[in-house]
Amino acid sequence: MNNKQKNKLFNPKGRSSKLDCNFILIVLFIVGINLQPFFLVGKINLFELGIYLPGIQSVFEGKIPYRDFFYLRGPMEIYFPALFMRVFGNNVFNLSLYFYLSAVAAIILFVFLAKHIFKTRYFLWLLTLILIARTFPRVVFTFWGGMRFVLGAVFLIFLSRYLIRGKKRDVFTAGIVSALALLTSIDVGISCVFSLFLILLIFEFFYKKSVKGFLDYSICSWSGFLLTLIIAFTYLYSNSALSSYFDSTWSVISNLQNTFNSALENDTPNTILEFIRALIPGSDHFKYITPVYLYLIFSVYFIRKWRRDSLKLESFCCLGIVFYGIVLYALSFRIVEGSQFEMALQPEKIILFFLLEEVFVYLLGVKHKLVSSVNNKGIGRISFNLLGTKKIVLINIFFLVVFMSSICYSIARFSHRFPAWQLVQYRLQNKDIARLNPLNDQPAGKADVLKLEGLILPIDQAEDFSLVKKYIEANTNAADKVMCFDELGIYNYIIDRPFVGRFPMVTFTWLNEEWHEEFLSSLKKDPPKMVLLDKNLPNWFEDIYFRNQNNRRKYDEVLNFVDLNYRLAYQTNGILILRQE
Repeated sequence: MNNKQKNKLFNPKGRSSKLDCNFILIVLFIVGINLQPFFLVGKINLFELGIYLPGIQSVFEGKIPYRDFFYLRGPMEIYFPALFMRVFGNNVFNLSLYFYLSAVAAIILFVFLAKHIFKTRYFLWLLTLILIARTFPRVVFTFWGGMRFVLGAVFLIFLSRYLIRGKKRDVFTAGIVSALALLTSIDVGISCVFSLFLILLIFEFFYKKSVKGFLDYSICSWSGFLLTLIIAFTYLYSNSALSSYFDSTWSVISNLQNTFNSALENDTPNTILEFIRALIPGSDHFKYITPVYLYLIFSVYFIRKWRRDSLKLESFCCLGIVFYGIVLYALSFRIVEGSQFEMALQPEKIILFFLLEEVFVYLLGVKHKLVSSVNNKGIGRISFNLLGTKKIVLINIFFLVVFMSSICYSIARFSHRFPAWQLVQYRLQNKDIARLNPLNDQPAGKADVLKLEGLILPIDQAEDFSLVKKYIEANTNAADKVMCFDELGIYNYIIDRPFVGRFPMVTFTWLNEEWHEEFLSSLKKDPPKMVLLDKNLPNWFEDIYFRNQNNRRKYDEVLNFVDLNYRLAYQTNGILILRQE
C-alpha cells in the first residue's frame, strides 16, 4: 500500500486531538441525522418532567435541594438544567431542548474519544453510524438523560489524554469530572471512579512498574475528585442540606428497586441464575449478554498484547473505556429494556469497532503480502497462487461483511426511527410528510399556558393544562399550597403553586417509611387548599407499584385523608380538582 492509499484510509496526522475536516463532517452528520422536525409536537411525559420541573422552580425561588425539596438524583442533575433554563428561559421547551442537546453532545463526545484511539477514518465513520443508530435515546431524548452521559464521555476523554500525553492536569481534570458525574448520577459516577482507580493501578503500578508514578498520579486525580466533593458538600452543609442529601442518596440506592421494580413488566434477566442462563447462545435473553463476550474478547486481546510486550497507549485507553462500560452495563441491568441500557452500550460500541479495526489493519497487511505473492508468476508457484487468491477473496469478504452489516443496520434504524432521515425519504418518494407527525392520528392543540408556549400537545392534555391552571389561578392565591397527587408534580410548576412539604412527587415518599410519615404529618399540619388527582390511575400502578403492599398502604392512607377532608370542585378530561371542606 503506497502513501497515497494510506492517506485516503488513515488519518495522515495520526491520532490528533485537533479538529480536522473529517471530524467536522462527522459532527455535521451527527447533528443533521438527529434533527427533529417535530420537536415541538407530542405528548408531555408527566412523570419524567415532574421529577425536574418543580425542583427547578424551587431552585429559582432560592430553595435548597434535599433540605427544602426532595430530588431523586444528585444535586448537579438539578442545577445543570436550572442554569440552562435560567439563561434561555423558564419553560418546558427549554428543558426539553437541554435534554436533546445533551443527547447529541454525548454522541459527538464519544466519537471524539474514538478519534484519539482509532487508526482509520473508515472505522470512525462506521462507529459513528452505529452509535447514532443504536444508542441515541430516540424516544426519551426530550425528557431523560441530561448531562450524566456527557460527563461520562468527558471523563473518558481526559483519562485517555492522560494515558497518551502523561500530563498530570489531565488526570486531575478526570478526577474533577468523575466527582461531578457522581454528584449527577450514581451510576455514571461509580463507573468513572472504578475506571480511574483501576487504570492508575494497572498502567502505573503493574505496567510501568512505577510506585512513585502511581502515587503521584493517584494523589493528583483524587485531589481533583475530593476537592470537587468538598466544595459541593460544604455548600450543602452550609445550607443545612448535607444530612438530607446522604439520607436521600442512601434511600434511593437501597430502596428504589424494591419500591418501584419496573423490571417486573419485562421478561428480562433479574437474578444471577437467569443471567448465567442468558450466557448460553440461543437463549431467550442472549441478545442482552453479547457485551459480556465482547469484553472477554478484549481481555484476551489485551493480555496477549501484554505478554508479547506490544501494548500501545491506545490499548490502555480502551481498557479505561472497558472498565467504565462494564460497570455502567452491569448497573443498567435493573431494566434492560430501558434507555440506560442503550446508553451503556456506547463504550461497548467503541471497543467493538476498535477490535474490528485491529483485525482490519492486520488483514490488510496480510492481503498486500498475498497480492505480491500472487503476482509473482514464477514456475512452480501456481498452487500457492491459487491458495493466496482464495485467502484474498476471504479477506475481501470480511471487509465487505463488516461494511455492509454496519451500513444496512444503520439505514434500517434510520428509516424506522429517525424523523430527519424519514423526512428526506418521504420527500424523495412524494409521500405525505404529515404521516411523520407524532400527533397525526389524533386532535392536537396548544395549551393556554405561558410555560408551555410553542408546544403542540394532544388536545386532551392541552385542555387539562389550560383548564387546571385557569381554575387554580381563579380560586387560590400564589402562597396557597396545592397537592398534586400521586405523580402529578409537574402541575405545581405549571400552576405556580407550592407543594406540600418536601415532596412534589408524592410516590417518592414510599422510598422511606420516615418520609411517608413526614409527608402525612405535613399534610395534616398544613393541609393544602386544593388537591389534584388523576381521574384514572396509570396502568403501571397496578402492574408495578401496587405489587408492593406497602405502596398500596401508603397510597390509601393519603387518599383516605383526601376523601375525609376534600370535596370535588372541578374536573377536566383527566384531572379531578378537590377543594378543602
